[in-house]
This record gives sequence, C-alpha cells and structure tokens, in this order.
Amino acid sequence: MRDLWSIASSDKIISKISKAFTKNTFLVGGCVRDILMKRPSRDYDIVTFDDAWGLAQKIAKTLGAKAFWIDRKREVARIAFSGSNGQTLIDISAPKGPDIISDLKARDITINAIALDLQNKKLIDPLHGAADLQSRIIRSTSEANLISDPLRILRCARFAVELGFTIEPKTYKLLKKHSSLLSSCAPERIRQELMTGLNCENGAKMFLLMHETNLISPIFHFKKQSSFPVATKINHLIEQRESYLPGIENYFYQEIESGITRSGLLRFGAFLIDNHALSLEKIRKICRGLKFSNRSGKIVAMMLNSSISLAKFKDDIKKKPYHFISTTEDVLPEILLLCLADSDNLSRNIPMAKNIWDYYVNIFKPRDKTPLLSGDEIMNMLNCTPGPKVGKLLARIEQARIEGSLSSKQDAIRYLHTIKGGI
Repeated sequence: MRDLWSIASSDKIISKISKAFTKNTFLVGGCVRDILMKRPSRDYDIVTFDDAWGLAQKIAKTLGAKAFWIDRKREVARIAFSGSNGQTLIDISAPKGPDIISDLKARDITINAIALDLQNKKLIDPLHGAADLQSRIIRSTSEANLISDPLRILRCARFAVELGFTIEPKTYKLLKKHSSLLSSCAPERIRQELMTGLNCENGAKMFLLMHETNLISPIFHFKKQSSFPVATKINHLIEQRESYLPGIENYFYQEIESGITRSGLLRFGAFLIDNHALSLEKIRKICRGLKFSNRSGKIVAMMLNSSISLAKFKDDIKKKPYHFISTTEDVLPEILLLCLADSDNLSRNIPMAKNIWDYYVNIFKPRDKTPLLSGDEIMNMLNCTPGPKVGKLLARIEQARIEGSLSSKQDAIRYLHTIKGGI
C-alpha cells in the first residue's frame, strides 16, 4: 500500500490538485486503475460530496486553467488543458449515490469501480476491482448497470482490447444477451468507444471480440462475418510498417480528429473490406451514420476505393506512379498497406508497394513545388479561360518533369504545344 501512495503522490497533477481535496472528495475510476497498473494517466475523475463547482474552480485556479460545465443538471464540471504529454482532462462530479460505495457500485466494470481517499490514504474497493486487475479480468459490476447504459456493453470489449484483459464468463454471457440494446446508443458515443479500441496496438482484435459477443450487427447491420483476414493482417503490417514503408515512423499515430488516429481509421477500413462494404455510397453512409467528421469519412472512402484501384491496375501504376500518387498522397501509406493486407500473395505484392513508396519518398515528395508554367501562362499562350483543361495540362507538365522529360520552362512550352490538342 505504501507503494500505491508513492505512485499517487509522484503524479504531478495529483500532487497539485490534492491540496484542494476535502475528506468528502475522492479520486475514482480510470485514473485509480492507471495508478494501480503503474501507468501514466491523462484523464482524472473526481467525486465530491461537497460543492462540485466550487472544487472545480479551486482546482482550475491551481492549474492556471478554466472550469466549465459539461452536465450542469448532474453537476459534472470539467477542466481541460494542454501540457507536454498532450491534453489532460479533469472531471469533477457530484456522487451517483448517497455514499462513495454506492457511487462505485453504479459504475461499468469492477476495475473502474475503485476510489482513492487521498486525505486518509485509503483504497476503497467494494467490488474487488484490484483483484480483477491482478487477474487481468474485465467484469461487469452488474447486469442492471449494463442495461441502464448499453454503451457499457461495447466498453467491456474496448477495455479488454486496450488492456489485453479477458472478459470473465458471466460478463461475456451478459454482453451476448443484451447486445441488441447497443443500437439504442447515440452514434457519437459508439464511434468514440469503437475508435478508442481501434487506436490500440492490437485494435483489430476489437472486431473478433465484437463478433463473438454479437456486437457487430446492432451497429453495422452486416451479415454475420466469422473471420477478419484483412483486419488481422493490418495489425501485423502496422506493427512492421518500417519494413514495408521505410521512414514512416510515427505517421499512423497522427490524429485525424479528436480521438481518431490514422491507425484506427486504417483498421476500420480493413474491417469494411472484410465485410465487403466497398461501394463508395455504402462507405459514406456508414461513416455518416457513426457521425465521423467529413475529413475522416473522405479518408476512409479514399483509402478503400484507391486500394481497389491499385490492386486492379498495379502493373500500370507501378510503371507510371505519378498520377496515382498525386491523387492519393494524403493517404498513400494506408492504401499501400491495405493493398498488401487484401492480397492473397503478400510476398508477391511487397515489391510493388516498396517501388511506389520509393518513388514517392525519393522523387515525388522532394520535387520542386514551383511549376515550370503557371496556370495564367498557359491561358495566355493558348488564349483560353480558366477550367478543367488548364488543370489537366498543369498536371501533365508536372508529371513529365518528375519523369525526367522536362527540366526548363522552354521544355515545358514546347511540351505544352504537343499535348494541348489531346486534352
């Protein structure tokens, strides 16, 4: 127990904010779980039986931040601020019951139903969550709690994937029994839980676990799918990405929008391929239904559509990759890995992917961004007005320059007069 207080007190956030705690204030939920697992935390949940808003303002002042209500009716305030480790969130709320034990028993899973009383250096664990942490088990606090908020059904799967834990048998049966209730949850909440799981290193396991517990149909309405070969391969390819796409480094950790990384979207795209959701309209409908941002939806549609084109026309694209790269540059790494994952013969397609990537890194990306001819110059020479033709001519000239056919403005002018009639 002494080690526990040492870990808690060494946390910079806790050491600052705990001075504002009273004997009726507790650290709860995920941050306590992270302390017990000796993991850093960026989300802190506080329950107080005193004035929640007053405590939020005190903590905010200590941190040089601002407090705001996220649910005034339920008395839940939040403090959000950015630091060296990214954004940190502190939620301060009134209790969900008459005492801290009742509050903890109303939570989702036992490992999140633990509180720390920092004033008295006391761990409060009515449902033996610390033992479940030791045993690496996901256990629901009660069937009634799952039913009261069905999103907790998906959260059980997400925590199992995120932490690498096993769902205990009784909880597993409850997930299957009440899986249909998931369709009643707000799409934004479903997307957040799903993508949090998919952002993890073994994120594709989320789909297998969702299949086993009947959670796919209530969300996507797909026919039953028993295996996920493309999503499974994607996990391996992301892990070994430097072997296939040298220099890619931390690309897949980039956030497209809050809580959604490139790796998460790539796993999501692989899942859609496994379920044959390949028409652009169907992909867009799924993304709109889950309330993805326009950018995330476009990225998913582009990576799937372009990976199909690459698979069909890989020999032509390998010989002349400029046009393909110029239209897919924003998601080129995703497309290449998806094409490999969806291949029956991985080793046969690796040279193709490496060839395109090498062209992109060594020729396309370092190119001089200043065009040999501008759009205005082309319009003056050809006595034409702005339109698609000018854009196509600019692209053809740029492609010829990258391929080594042109090196000067005079070369570009001569080339313009040879191609102007064919566009």
